[in-house]
Amino acid sequence: MQDYHDRLTISTPEAVDVVLDLAGPGTRISSGAIDLALQTLVGVIGAIALVGLSGPLGAEWTTVLGSVGAFALIFFYDVAWELLNDGRTPGKSFLGLRVVRDDGRRVDGGSSVLRNLLRLIELPLFYAPGIILVTLTRKHQRIGDMVAGTLVVREPRRASRALAHAAAPDAAAPPDGSAADEVRDAWSRPPSAPEALRLDTAGLTDHDRSTARAFASRYRTLDPRERTALATAIASGLRERLGAVPPQATDEQLILEVARGASLRG
Repeated sequence: MQDYHDRLTISTPEAVDVVLDLAGPGTRISSGAIDLALQTLVGVIGAIALVGLSGPLGAEWTTVLGSVGAFALIFFYDVAWELLNDGRTPGKSFLGLRVVRDDGRRVDGGSSVLRNLLRLIELPLFYAPGIILVTLTRKHQRIGDMVAGTLVVREPRRASRALAHAAAPDAAAPPDGSAADEVRDAWSRPPSAPEALRLDTAGLTDHDRSTARAFASRYRTLDPRERTALATAIASGLRERLGAVPPQATDEQLILEVARGASLRG
């Protein structure tokens, strides 16, 4: 893994580089301001509702409900949005930002809970520690990000998101004994069933072939839009090193044919 001040490059097991553009302090502060405004609006509406219920409930229950509601609004707002909207709160969505794990994979429950739990330390100080750390650290991380192992990035292309999934431990190419079966199974289920292509694969590298096999092994599990974007990214490199490619060949068909050839014919 190689770091840059505003960019992080991660090499996946398939030797494909995933570039993550790190969100800077300006956009992070702006997205936080949008979320804070929404939280404040919800809090004001909740406070008005509690005032109306203070008579029937009594002062003590009103105080308890108000405290629980305030905690839920401060803490669970971010956790719920990050888990239900793939790392994006409304503020982050508006500015094209997203929370991911520091290896490029999507944020999980444990990471989201931990990074947001530490907001409770920053809140009494008006988030000053977080703003300072986001400004000064190389990866623009506040303390919650450092502890939870998360990053806030500018929204990556769908291809990068799909490659980030491929970096997960379960995304490795299948064992040699099942590689041909996995690729053959993927090849049997493309959107259409074109005839096999005649390709001159002499110029392909081992990395090209292993990347094609990895794509084929995950063909049916990828989101269709992410699969299309990932196929475009991989096929662009293959086309440069292949011989003449039939003009009617789609990106997915091209990759699957390379994968099938690599697995069945060596």
